[in-house]
Amino acid sequence: MIELRFPHAISPILRYVWLVLAVGWSSPSSAVARYWETYVGEATDLDSGEWRYRERHWVQYAPSLSQRLVIYECADGRAFARKWLDYRRSSLAPDFVLQDVGQGTVEGAIVTTQRASSFRLEADGSARVHVLPT
Repeated sequence: MIELRFPHAISPILRYVWLVLAVGWSSPSSAVARYWETYVGEATDLDSGEWRYRERHWVQYAPSLSQRLVIYECADGRAFARKWLDYRRSSLAPDFVLQDVGQGTVEGAIVTTQRASSFRLEADGSARVHVLPT
C-alpha cells in the first residue's frame, strides 16, 4: 500500500503529478523487464551443526525466473564449484552446467522437446554423453 502525505502548501496540480508518478512507479507494467537478485546461504552438518560451505546465488528474472549462477565457497572464500542454471526452457527441469574446480570436472544436462542429454567431462579429458528420448 502506498501512502502519500503532502504539505498543505502544495497546489492540487502538484499533488496530482505526485500521485501519477507514484502510481506509475508502483504498477507492474512499469516494472523493469530484467532484474537480478542475490542471496547467500550457508550449509551446516545436520548432526553436529558444523559449518560446511557457503553458496552465493545470483538469480535473473526476465520477467520470471530465467537464469541462476551459484558459486560454492570454502571457508576461506575460494570457489570450489560453480553452477549455471537456465530455466528458460523449463522451470522444473532447467538446463545446467556444474564445474567442480577441486576435481577438475564439468557436467551438465540439456533438455529439449526432442531429447534430454547429460554430459560429464573428466579432468583427464575423457567425456561421457548420454542422450535419452523425451
